[in-house]
Amino acid sequence: MRGFFVLLLITNLLFLGWQIWFEPDNKKTPAYGGVPMVNEGLHLLSELDEEKRPAQRKFMPLEDNASEARVPKLEPIAAESLPETVVTKETSSVALCYQSSPLETLKEAKAIQQSLLKLGIQDSRRETIQTHKANYWVMLKAYKSRGKANEAAEILKSQQVKDFFIVRSGRYENALSLGVFSTRERAEKRYKQIAGLKVRLRKPVIEVLELPVKRLVVHFNLDGISPPEGLSPYLDPSKEPYLKKIPCN
Repeated sequence: MRGFFVLLLITNLLFLGWQIWFEPDNKKTPAYGGVPMVNEGLHLLSELDEEKRPAQRKFMPLEDNASEARVPKLEPIAAESLPETVVTKETSSVALCYQSSPLETLKEAKAIQQSLLKLGIQDSRRETIQTHKANYWVMLKAYKSRGKANEAAEILKSQQVKDFFIVRSGRYENALSLGVFSTRERAEKRYKQIAGLKVRLRKPVIEVLELPVKRLVVHFNLDGISPPEGLSPYLDPSKEPYLKKIPCN
């Protein structure tokens, strides 16, 4: 065992000696081989003589359009060379909504619905609304006293005028009511009758009274850009009843 250890030690010593004496020259040549390195320290430019100072760098000012110069300009493309784009719009149906003028009776409302049914308008509906009705009141303005009002009443009786009375209280106390009419035409007829009397009476006047009333209306919707031709006569507001266009809900 001792002999083996001694042999191993001698072998290692021989290998180490061979490495020292016969090491190959494989060291790399330095990058600055052959160039003498002189370290004279750092010197400030202000410490150097003018002839030894390096020339100053010249900085060119950037032009305003320098950034534009680096970007290639795109030439405009003629409109004729662009592909034609055709946009098609689908014609959508437009809802048209109509409502009748206020109707006094259910019979009138059903008559309109029957007429619409003949034109092909089946979906019509009735509705009750709150509105105002104009009445026309013909009268002789209020007198200062009940005695004066009674005198005017006696004159009317002597002229065979009927259907009048003296207002007993309120705003029109001591006025003579000559009738309340649903149309201006009838009110004007009464007015002319009294004004034409050759007697000493005040000139009659016509007062318009707005009274709340309930009425029926018929309304319906149409899909299309124009109503049916047969509907045109009903769109004349000078005739009763008539139809008018309203906003669709």
